[in-house]
Amino acid sequence: METYQIRWSIEVFFHETKSYLNLGKCQASNFDAQIADTTITMIQYTMLSYCKRINYQTSFGDLFKELSAERMRNNLLSKLLDIFWALVRECSFSAGFDMIIIQRDIMQNPEMTNRIEKLMSGKVFNNAA
Repeated sequence: METYQIRWSIEVFFHETKSYLNLGKCQASNFDAQIADTTITMIQYTMLSYCKRINYQTSFGDLFKELSAERMRNNLLSKLLDIFWALVRECSFSAGFDMIIIQRDIMQNPEMTNRIEKLMSGKVFNNAA
């Protein structure tokens, strides 16, 4: 029974890493890259398993989906900030202002900084996501 239990945990490991973490899908032809990909996948699995043990009610798939959604929100936030600064750059260029001065003024103005933070963390950002 103990041997079967160990084997079952190994089977679960391979199933979850292949299903959720794309183990074995590295297309690099370099052996070192293959080893690095497998190592990183195992580290990810270890970290996610630890999180799963802390939160017994969360399944591995749900935890993975939650982390993926968090990553997507962070990527969206990064893209929105890039768009914001591109707009600032274009507006300052067309108006004949120095963008560095405008960025400094925006960042040093507490009211403007609070407005930007509200946009990025509030309902507007959540609705956009």
